[in-house]
Amino acid sequence: MSRIVAAARRLQRRARARFSPRRHAALAVAAFAAPAAHVTSGSAPAPDHLVIAPPGHGNIGDAALLGAYLDRVTGSVLVVTRGEDDFDVSAYGKRVRVLALPMLLYGGTGHFARGVRELRGHVGPHTVVAVLGADIMDGAYHPAASVNRALIAAAAAKAGRDARILGFSWNAAPDHRAVWAMGEAAASGALLAPRDPISLERFRRDVPAAWPVAAADLVFTANRREPLPQALDAALAGAERPAVVNVSGLIAEHVPPGTYAAVVRDLLETCDRVVVLPHVSRPGADDLPHCRDLAGAFADDDRVVLVERLLTPPQVRELASRAHLVLTGRMHLAVMSLMAGVPAITMASQGKVEGLMALFGLPELCIEPGPALAEELPARVAAVLADHERIASRISERLPGVAALAERNFDALPVFPLGEQLVST
Repeated sequence: MSRIVAAARRLQRRARARFSPRRHAALAVAAFAAPAAHVTSGSAPAPDHLVIAPPGHGNIGDAALLGAYLDRVTGSVLVVTRGEDDFDVSAYGKRVRVLALPMLLYGGTGHFARGVRELRGHVGPHTVVAVLGADIMDGAYHPAASVNRALIAAAAAKAGRDARILGFSWNAAPDHRAVWAMGEAAASGALLAPRDPISLERFRRDVPAAWPVAAADLVFTANRREPLPQALDAALAGAERPAVVNVSGLIAEHVPPGTYAAVVRDLLETCDRVVVLPHVSRPGADDLPHCRDLAGAFADDDRVVLVERLLTPPQVRELASRAHLVLTGRMHLAVMSLMAGVPAITMASQGKVEGLMALFGLPELCIEPGPALAEELPARVAAVLADHERIASRISERLPGVAALAERNFDALPVFPLGEQLVST
């Protein structure tokens, strides 16, 4: 059986390697040009929103993005995911449904053709088609999936739907196929909303025919909080200056051994608790083992508290609101901390963190992982703590403007050239 599975996976990899963006574009356009087949006796009506979700499945940041969208919009929502249990949307009741299309974005051409036809069947005349862009539009992780997301938005826009690619980062060296696909989305009239000024500048350079809307991350629109788990709440009782430390499994190998432990020892000189918090727990980039290792180095110190499971995004917002300082390798933990006015020193990755901190004019909150981190990170933490009042004040000053930029994901209209004129839909 294992040989059969391995052979099937090899075939899938070959199919993805050979995929043609132009062929996928034609398939998506044809699917959206066809009449919808969903309006039959007993079938659910077309949703008000169809959302192409990020991967999720053990990623608080992806859950926060989807939750921000669901909290902000009204009406019915159909969330397109890879798996049925990638996200927990039970709190939204019958308003939100999940459609699992495992191979729509990640399979070969045949899978895409079948998946996009099924997806089209759920899109009514007034359905908003939204792609939650995050850091998955530039092809850095999975070029075919980035292309497919963009081409679905392009086809929906070309068919006259309100189509949006929301809150996305754009790195310095995007995959050329992703560049082409985003150009197709722009030319079709989809709204394209980079989430930081560095991504905006890069995107304009790479897709010069596009007219993107300057925006900010979707999560800046979300404010809902939930109580912390009882044990964590009890561990924080009486704490006046807690710190939160995340060890990202994605970049842990780029952090010199002992660096985080040295920082925690320094933090304990100033902060009365240190909460070690995983933000992603799934195969391939799991924070939890690294967080356990860090907390284990302080097993005899009850001021260091390990969170053993992923919190919900509203619980993370509650925890961040109590923090004096946050140190993280995960961008959305930084976003939720900044929303609470809390300085968040964040490990850089693909330019997206630099862009986030540019929104606040605080480049000192972004630090590059690497061999020099053993010396640089403790020094940066000390500098931020020493300048805490000014930094927190700057965050509070900039936050309303950043939140207003985040709202543009929802209220802005797409702009694109028509001849020598710019028009909006």
